Amino acid sequence: MTILVSNKFILPAFSGLILHGRPGFETELEADFIYRSTTLAGTHSITERHEGLLITSCSIDAPISERSPLLLQHLQQWWPQWIFARQVSACFAFLPALNTQDRIQDLIQAIPSFLHVCDVVFESTDSNEGKSLSRLFKALEARLTDQLRQQGTLRASAPFRLHLVFRDGQTAWLGLSPADASSPWPMGIPRLKMPGGAPSRSTLKLDEALQWLREEDRIRLLKPGMKVVDLGAAPGGWTWQMVQRGMLVTAVDHGSMDKALMQSGMVEHVSADGFVYRPRKTVDWLLCDMVEQPRRIAQLLAQWLQQNHARCIIANLKLPMKRRWEEVQLCLDILHKAARSLPSAPVVRARQLYHDREEITIWVLPSRSEGS
Repeated sequence: MTILVSNKFILPAFSGLILHGRPGFETELEADFIYRSTTLAGTHSITERHEGLLITSCSIDAPISERSPLLLQHLQQWWPQWIFARQVSACFAFLPALNTQDRIQDLIQAIPSFLHVCDVVFESTDSNEGKSLSRLFKALEARLTDQLRQQGTLRASAPFRLHLVFRDGQTAWLGLSPADASSPWPMGIPRLKMPGGAPSRSTLKLDEALQWLREEDRIRLLKPGMKVVDLGAAPGGWTWQMVQRGMLVTAVDHGSMDKALMQSGMVEHVSADGFVYRPRKTVDWLLCDMVEQPRRIAQLLAQWLQQNHARCIIANLKLPMKRRWEEVQLCLDILHKAARSLPSAPVVRARQLYHDREEITIWVLPSRSEGS
């Protein structure tokens, strides 16, 4: 079955969603899906559960011709709101028995001839078995993309991404996502290398958080000379990221900062309690990666917002072992309430990133109408 979208794009019929998240957080990923799907009339459920991967069914209460466009429309609306989903696509085909002698032919036959995509993303479960497929992906990618380009399926101007999600070497789902409402990285995982000069591996958490910003937000919000406060800074993994971008950082921590970082001349170390410290003037950025109860961190961030101490915030919340979804919702309620009390109406976002482990990242950013 094919679906006409406006008078330009034709879509296949979607059976549900493919959701990628962190292994061990499948329950939270399911809660995330259930929470989003309440805005879409119909019947929705989880049909398969794997390490860091959920397959859902979606039966939408709408005329057949409207179901696929409606699901993609909701994917665009939901994309900034997902918390435990790093990658999401709409499933249109399931291949349970790929011919291991000629997988390319099976994949080509399953991709509708009318479909135009700008990118092809190879994905798997976030597991040892999934990682073992990397060699297979390298063997398939060049040949498949070349063939799709020759037949006109692969077009730079197309608004969709094609997702090939392998459970193993013989089983795969095919999905589609809006190019502007999905991750360009397979499974939503950016491949970051540990910088040689960074004081700690925590630097990768902030690096990833900054890369998840829209390009226009990185341009307007990350400028040399900006003022930053880093709470719980020692030994300086997050501070290092901002110094690399030419920013001036006040590092607040009773612990010692990295000596090489302090020699940059761009860091002031203040030995103080991160819950007590406040800047004399509004700063451009507040960073916070302190080990503390998540709701206490959320309350601290809300105070900084309401007292106009910082224009932008990136913080990590360390999650409890149980009732993690409920704790996240409580923390977001605190932050959304603080944001709504301000005339500037900053935007609050949250997502569990690849380098986060047992935590989530919070962004609080000025609205785009505010300028920079």
